[in-house]
Amino acid sequence: MFNPIRSGGLAVLGLLLVTQAFATRIIVDNSMTSGTHVFTQTGSWTAVSNPSGYYGINYLLAAAGATSTAARWRPDITTAGYYDIYMKWTDGSPRANRAAIEINYQGGTKTDSTRRVNQTINGGVWVFVGTYYLSAGTGNSVRLLANADGNVAADAVLFELAHAIGTGPSTAASTVARLEYNNADNRLNPVEVEIVRTDSAGTGVDPDFALRINGAGYQVEGSCGHEAVAPISAASGNTIRVYSVPSMGANATAISDYLKAASDAGIRVLVGLWMTQPDVGSANEDFYEDATKVQNQFNILKAQIDAHKHHRAILAWCIGNEIDPSNHPNPGPIYAAIDQVARYIQDNDHYHPTLTSHAGSSQTKIARVKQWAYDIDIVGFNSYGASVGNIYTNVTGAGWKGPYLITEFNLEQPSGAPTNAFGSIIEPTSGEKYDGLLDTYADNVLAHTDLCLGSFVFKGALGGFRVTHTWYPILDENFTPTPSLDAMRVCWGGSTSFTAPKVETIKINGLTAAQNVDISGTGTFTSTVTVTADAGKTLQYSVEIRPDVGTNVNTPPAPVTGVTITQDSGDPRKFWIAKAGLSPGLYRLYYTVKQLNASAPNGYESVGTANIPFRRQ
Repeated sequence: MFNPIRSGGLAVLGLLLVTQAFATRIIVDNSMTSGTHVFTQTGSWTAVSNPSGYYGINYLLAAAGATSTAARWRPDITTAGYYDIYMKWTDGSPRANRAAIEINYQGGTKTDSTRRVNQTINGGVWVFVGTYYLSAGTGNSVRLLANADGNVAADAVLFELAHAIGTGPSTAASTVARLEYNNADNRLNPVEVEIVRTDSAGTGVDPDFALRINGAGYQVEGSCGHEAVAPISAASGNTIRVYSVPSMGANATAISDYLKAASDAGIRVLVGLWMTQPDVGSANEDFYEDATKVQNQFNILKAQIDAHKHHRAILAWCIGNEIDPSNHPNPGPIYAAIDQVARYIQDNDHYHPTLTSHAGSSQTKIARVKQWAYDIDIVGFNSYGASVGNIYTNVTGAGWKGPYLITEFNLEQPSGAPTNAFGSIIEPTSGEKYDGLLDTYADNVLAHTDLCLGSFVFKGALGGFRVTHTWYPILDENFTPTPSLDAMRVCWGGSTSFTAPKVETIKINGLTAAQNVDISGTGTFTSTVTVTADAGKTLQYSVEIRPDVGTNVNTPPAPVTGVTITQDSGDPRKFWIAKAGLSPGLYRLYYTVKQLNASAPNGYESVGTANIPFRRQ
């Protein structure tokens, strides 16, 4: 599936342009009994036009248990390649919940008979079936069998070219049929998570994608970080992204309990399948060129999938996180390993879609998915600051024919943030983060729901340290909400009132961070803030000083000891800091405002923060 010759980004981009030029969309309807694309039927079918929601002039209906009754949609393929296949049917009762279909692909030389479609849900939309290699000609087809537990509707099938290529897969899809679960604990039974298209799929019509769970629409409103289930649920979030299966628990029982707890809280889980990151220049740069290492890794992930695929809480599988360095000299084997896992999921877990998560959203990376990872259903992107705004245009510009998820987002990362004259990075205040998250979500998630299935804000409570321990968390270390969580609650359709105190501005000696705060001499200096908070609430202000660090440091530095900090007796927002005890160097003054509540854990119910870098001469 990949070219073993090392190839760079230019070759991939050249392939991208060719792929776009051959874009093809074919609809075969039950009315097309002759012509270029042909529908055929055997057995007993009845033409009906009620209820609505069908494609064309009508659809066909077969009674439950109709033996020797089938329908076949056969396109005439002019451009060989990988095609996304969708089926359409109408609402109706009593419909079959697992009508069997067969995908005859690669010119009809290979058959996948594992698929089942649930016609009790998703009436009137195009339901994604999978991605298959269709050779040129009329040998490919989709066949629907009517011998099922309910009546079966035969309407239309959509074939859309995802990637034009002259060579198909060397092996056939698995013959593992879809499993049905009937566990006494309902949380151990999976739900139908499906990608659908609600557009007409007509010529010149742009696609409009959505996720559906058991037939109900689902927009991902999520957070990164496995530890934040309860507070994310309380803030109206519905999904959590975890980066690996082991992060959910130390063993299978603990992982199952975590997923059950998520289900009980109304939270779905995007489950990460952690893969080795082949960073250029690292010991793992050539990891994916070692077949033994790749197979051993696949065996580990396969066991994780098999053990947990039945949980109701699972939304989808995220295969790898940022294992796609833009400058890698041989990306083909990396994506082939991703696709190996995706293919296994498609063959063995028929309930959950697949995605892989990229650092950024370059068209080169999207082209690599198209070229080598055909069984990825959704592309995911980790983007920050202004680059979040590039995702939609990169996806459409790259000719990606499916939906996408924003798998990480937040305001600008420290590496892209402004600095002062000393080179210290300036962090937005918690008030600025509140405003920025509202704008980012509106402009880049809500504005693009035709292709964007949702997003995950970075990050929950633990980890994610970048320059400061307060840069990203929407919860503090005690899982207490910050203004960032307030902002996301508003974005997710919850209460529009804020609960956490927003530190709007912070100054030292009347200067902002951008004004290059220099501390010299003896005596004291002052720190002040402005805060927006609920009226009538009791606030507690505190200050600490830590050494300033750069992006090469991975853990927070400890607070500086031996420095006298005194709260002003007349203004609790103002602090006096003795210069004695601060040796020359770069520091950062951290300001914390807690909204007190004696009945809350740790005595406070929300918290706002800000910090300001300064230099002690």
